[in-house]
Amino acid sequence: MTTRKRGPHDSTQIIFRAYGTKRSRFHEESRKSTALTRIFGACEACRKRKLRCEQAKDGFAPCARCAKTSPRLLYRPCCRIDIVDIKLFRLGTTLDQLAGLQRWMQSKESAKGAILLADGSTSFEAPRKVLLTHDVCTTTFEVTISRYQPGPDDTTGYSWTDAAGHRCKYELPPYYISNLAEAGRNLRQYIPKARLEFTRALLVNSNPVISKTFKEAERFYSDSKSELIAGALMLWSATRMIERVWLITGRDTLGLPPMKHSIGPCRYNPFIEAIPVTPIMDTQLDEIALKHVLIPLKSKVLHLLKDKVLEKKKENWYEIFLASFIVLHSSEVVLGQVMDYSRRYGITFVPKPNDGNSLSREYYHACKTVLAYFHFASGGAAPLALDWHNQASDTSIMSHEQVDFLCDIKNELSKQDDKLQNLKNESMYENEIFWCHQLFFDDWKADMPYLGKFLTCTEKDFLLS
Repeated sequence: MTTRKRGPHDSTQIIFRAYGTKRSRFHEESRKSTALTRIFGACEACRKRKLRCEQAKDGFAPCARCAKTSPRLLYRPCCRIDIVDIKLFRLGTTLDQLAGLQRWMQSKESAKGAILLADGSTSFEAPRKVLLTHDVCTTTFEVTISRYQPGPDDTTGYSWTDAAGHRCKYELPPYYISNLAEAGRNLRQYIPKARLEFTRALLVNSNPVISKTFKEAERFYSDSKSELIAGALMLWSATRMIERVWLITGRDTLGLPPMKHSIGPCRYNPFIEAIPVTPIMDTQLDEIALKHVLIPLKSKVLHLLKDKVLEKKKENWYEIFLASFIVLHSSEVVLGQVMDYSRRYGITFVPKPNDGNSLSREYYHACKTVLAYFHFASGGAAPLALDWHNQASDTSIMSHEQVDFLCDIKNELSKQDDKLQNLKNESMYENEIFWCHQLFFDDWKADMPYLGKFLTCTEKDFLLS
């Protein structure tokens, strides 16, 4: 735009306005849309083309421009949340910016091994080696533990409320892991060794769609050595490990008799004699598993999945499907744990001012994002709805085993059709296939609402318990 203005030497001079034409006033809807864009950012397609991004209120719904575009023509999923940033498990003490667990260990170091006797004198105990495991396996790994002198704020046992409403407590002698480097090395070896025991034990009574898909993932990995599927299966098992209390087994069980049944949150292992680890050991082990295994593994798996999706190659679809299924099912199990935790500690569905920090909402966002990427990879179609035994279908990218599996899953889904149709009206916390079954929708939309409520427990609630 130009205007004419009288200059000092000429009758007029031309001025070029840097901002072009004057922008018209926003109407109310435009103002709301612009506010959303400023919060979430424009999608990549609109940003590259320098076009206005008309966003929906749901952060997972495509913008108005991308919604009108065929999924086959989109460069990437129209989603404001990058899949590599989603949350798949609680982060526990790794979120403590002040390194509270490390400070606690330092405070106990000077009196490590000290035992205060009844007469007021002090005795010392040398560090000891113990074997650790879980309730569903017999694989073990070794750690070094030392006795410490508990302070008034130290928790040395487990408390819970039984079915009759009585408060119960199980006390343990005060020990902590005194060699974290050794524990980290041994734990990294334990997780891949115990992986198959976890999947087989925990999926034995699961929905046939789930058990068959995990079995197919194992077969696919065995044949292809897929780094993505190997990582997804490992991530699933490692996440289960931090959801369960670790156990001490072997000859040294701290002088305590082995468990004969589950004790509060500590599950009984029917295969070997064991006792629960101390609460501080359980916290230490979770932090080691998170820092040394889960956090780097999650980053690797999600980057691999994202790369496979954005390659937009038909031959990637089967691998993307299996990885997405495993990740979604892991989130379903995590949500079930949130419900179990909330019941034990009396957390309700009542919204709080900080509800945005709710773990449930973060897992909900994660599942929506994985589904958005998967359906983008499917090109807006439903490959699982195709008749793969029909010669008209393109089976060139599928092996005979893969085609047979898809046909088997299709038959299984048809048997459960009535149940699956009602899932959208049920809770996401207690339905093990609530998110996985949305992979099979031929009309899935990112803005499909969740009709239930969100539990409000946060990372802090887990830590304080």
